[in-house]
Amino acid sequence: PALSSSVGPAECYFQAGLAEQDMLVLKTSSLQRNLKNRYIKGTQLQIWPPITCVEYFNLTMYDTLQAEFGNKEIPENEQYYVHDVRSLDLEEIFHYGLPNEARVILLEGNAGIGKTFLAQELCKRWSCGTLLQCYHLVLMVQMRDPNIQQSNDLKQLLSHQFQGVGETAIEAISLSGGESSFLILDGYDELPMKLRHMSIFAEIIQGKCLPNSTVLVTCRRSISHELHSVASKKIVITGFNPTQIDNFISANLEQPKASELVAQLSHYSNVYNLCQVPANLAIVVHLFKLQSRLPATVTELYHQFILNFLFNYLQRTARHP
Repeated sequence: PALSSSVGPAECYFQAGLAEQDMLVLKTSSLQRNLKNRYIKGTQLQIWPPITCVEYFNLTMYDTLQAEFGNKEIPENEQYYVHDVRSLDLEEIFHYGLPNEARVILLEGNAGIGKTFLAQELCKRWSCGTLLQCYHLVLMVQMRDPNIQQSNDLKQLLSHQFQGVGETAIEAISLSGGESSFLILDGYDELPMKLRHMSIFAEIIQGKCLPNSTVLVTCRRSISHELHSVASKKIVITGFNPTQIDNFISANLEQPKASELVAQLSHYSNVYNLCQVPANLAIVVHLFKLQSRLPATVTELYHQFILNFLFNYLQRTARHP
């Protein structure tokens, strides 16, 4: 509606801002519906690794020391002010300081610890209306995808990642600066070094592109120091504790096999230590289902898993050449 001439400048600005927000919602409503359908269907189709309860995630929140250290590598014992060392759930983490206090959030963890799975869970809960409801759009970008890495600008990035997205929606997102948008950039560590510093991904992280959005970046710990200068929050996934390892085994194996696996793991500390990483534990459980025997070494564990993977692949391609 037209602005009334009787209202003051502040009221005019408020009404104009409201109209712009309504226009953004209108132009991106179709994209929102498509995203929600995609995220829900994606979790339903996932077959590996086995679906687990998200409560298994152990999350710790930190406040960065970016003002003091900038983008230099921070000594391990001085990296972050600890905000909370408890095992926080997703609701507690993502309702704290969002969207006003944190533009860039770093989600950090070792390989296989569950960074991508957690990001997918955020998308799923947004789609189901239980999390991140202050955002109109949640956009998850897989930076490890070679096709995505070829994107030179925002239009190409969104078109490659979300096939079928209309130009009207892309224009609305761009003009608003990412207003009411939560971007998940998954796999920063898998970007080539050149793209980590000069690319559309770097522009989004640095706030040169979509400065009004909230950005969650997932990254392995080995290079996460590159993001210290821009990240105002860091979330660390710390892996399974002994109780969670037992619970995972019980949830994915019937008795007495579950108890047998727990007993065998107690005799192989090198294999047991790997089970703190969910992906490794999923491999152990998968192999134990097949042969009821635990590999004695880490090398044997991965060797058997690769052979099983290749065997299954060859069976599928033989049926569907």
